[in-house]
Amino acid sequence: MEYQNVDLPKVRQAFGGGYIGADLSPQGRAVGQTAIQKFGLKAGDKAIVFGAWVSLVASSARRVRRARDQAD
Repeated sequence: MEYQNVDLPKVRQAFGGGYIGADLSPQGRAVGQTAIQKFGLKAGDKAIVFGAWVSLVASSARRVRRARDQAD
């Protein structure tokens, strides 16, 4: 069994299988770094980051992480 876009490490550990999908933390950092470069942002500048800040279901937890990594 291969899981796509929603990694379930405990299920994979118990039953096997793999995960195919993006690692959203590095993706969020890359978006943030690109914005810094593209718009010439410097320490102390302010920006608005729109994202899913609250994980209502387990599958959205990675999206929350991506939004936080963009902000960081």
